[in-house]
Amino acid sequence: MLPTLSPPSLAGTFRAMARNNAWCNHRLFGAVARLDQHAFEAPRSGFFPSLRATLNHILVIDHFYVDALEGGSLGPAAWADPQPCATIADLRAAQAAVDRGQAHAMLSSTAVKPPQLDEFFSIAEAPLRATEFAELGWTEATVWDRPG
Repeated sequence: MLPTLSPPSLAGTFRAMARNNAWCNHRLFGAVARLDQHAFEAPRSGFFPSLRATLNHILVIDHFYVDALEGGSLGPAAWADPQPCATIADLRAAQAAVDRGQAHAMLSSTAVKPPQLDEFFSIAEAPLRATEFAELGWTEATVWDRPG
């Protein structure tokens, strides 16, 4: 039986969006992690020349915007090192919230099938997502934004 849910608060809506982004990133980095270093650095079609360059750019821009949102003073210094992470593992550890679009498209020219990211999890699909949510350390209470 599905729980009765009240309309989400604005904060709850933002938390749900953030969790959906984290889930998509988890799936994307899971796919990218199946590549070897050579495939990660190989030239690809896109605005940036490789998955490594694309994901590093997203990380650098995220640092810039998060710093600005938190009232920091990083500013243009965010671009001092355009590729701070040399490996997939380093990027995965450094990046909690990334824009997936370009890297997802670039995966289509590798031996790794891009994960489906154009979905938003719903309570009815919780059993289908249980393994991925557990990998993220989420419980049913945290995913659905209710006391546990």
